[in-house]
Amino acid sequence: MLMIIGSGRSGTTWLGKLFDSHPDTVYLHEPDAVKRRHDLPKFPCEGEVEYYAEAAADYLEELKFTRTPGVIGVPPFFPKNYRGLLGGALHKTARVTSKALRKAAGRNWAGLPVPVAPRRGAKGLYVLKSVSAVCRAPLWAAADPNLKIIHLIRHVGGRIASLERGMSAGLMNPDPQIDELFELPESELYPFTKKDILSRRFMDRIAYSWMVQNDKAAADMAGNDRYVPLLYEDLCRAPADKMARLFAYTGLETSVQTMLFLKQLQRQSAQDNARYHSVLKSPLGSIDRWRRELSLDEQDTIMDIVRHARTEPVRKALGLEPPKAEAGAFQSQLR
Repeated sequence: MLMIIGSGRSGTTWLGKLFDSHPDTVYLHEPDAVKRRHDLPKFPCEGEVEYYAEAAADYLEELKFTRTPGVIGVPPFFPKNYRGLLGGALHKTARVTSKALRKAAGRNWAGLPVPVAPRRGAKGLYVLKSVSAVCRAPLWAAADPNLKIIHLIRHVGGRIASLERGMSAGLMNPDPQIDELFELPESELYPFTKKDILSRRFMDRIAYSWMVQNDKAAADMAGNDRYVPLLYEDLCRAPADKMARLFAYTGLETSVQTMLFLKQLQRQSAQDNARYHSVLKSPLGSIDRWRRELSLDEQDTIMDIVRHARTEPVRKALGLEPPKAEAGAFQSQLR
């Protein structure tokens, strides 16, 4: 099983669909947003990981078999080796029917389950994507000794500009979770008080939240060979090369279907890039768009916060020098 984690509006859906384009994967889109577990900590401390590992394992199994339209029915769709022609047709029929019933019943209803419809004996790599709790990474790792994790990190400017577009269109309502973050021991490692952060603009609070959560995930997973931090911008610049490496990392062979999908994306127009939730966008067209959308003053204010990031993957995403202390030192300061 593979878990893709990252902050919302960081390209995680795009990466998820790149994996979904492989004929031997079962992609599940944010199943933890449909089936929530409030008994598991969103920001587990070091001593809590082992305690909650068994409950997290049960939760992973529950997520693995979530089949609502919002989880299994995110376009575009791709042929799968484990379905065959008949299974593919059944899957499409179930997907369309469930989506129509959900639309008629209202969005508060999750919809009928959509079967994956595998052929007997066929296997597929389960790929779960989550933006709900990036800091649960050590819980997922402790829950399944075979689980691999890809942590996608996008420059905070790109995330904030995307969120602002979504909020302007009434599509997004992000919560920076400032109260919860200042309850973490990690908050003491940054030169900010809760009063200071709450007095700032909303985008500044989002920047602080992005920094603390991605730092915590990177620090908690540092040294784990089943964890790979990946920069969104690197993926955009060389998607074919990066996906070949990621397929190898997860035990998959390079997929012709994925390469054809990437060629399709490269042909997308600027107008296609304007579609908010679509993954059918030119990769290079998304990298620096935020630099044109955020004013220089906004960029400076945001960077004044996130320049205090403490882990190498997060600082690298920001174009900053590596931290003076290693991630192990980051953790040791909390003890």
